[in-house]
Amino acid sequence: MAIEIAPSILSANFSRLAADAKAALDGGGTLLHVDVMDGHFVPNITIGPLVVSSLRKAFPGVILDCHLMIENPDNFHSRVRRRRRPVGFPFTRKLACTFIARCSSSSPHGCKPGVVINPATPVHMLDEVLDIVHHVW
Repeated sequence: MAIEIAPSILSANFSRLAADAKAALDGGGTLLHVDVMDGHFVPNITIGPLVVSSLRKAFPGVILDCHLMIENPDNFHSRVRRRRRPVGFPFTRKLACTFIARCSSSSPHGCKPGVVINPATPVHMLDEVLDIVHHVW
């Protein structure tokens, strides 16, 4: 089993995002964790498709581990799956029943869907999606 180190760019200085992301990779990161927040699903706003696209251009060989904490993931997902990135979704029954199934069907594009749970979430809540996700955070 290989160990992956996925430093989050959330704590980066966004005016120096490329330099901070490079420092994280130079420090041992094997991929970059990208938290995408829309201010609706969660109260914070972070980055969107344009910044993710810029990161892809700056680091073409690096996997971007995108965690979509957004209300309408379909609006973002089509751009993500074309670029062969892992995608993590906050676990709610609505997302588990509809969106994750659609994402897993996009595997020819290289998308590897996963779910993200809070520490207090009982693991058995994932029973219905474990066969269609690649990983759980």
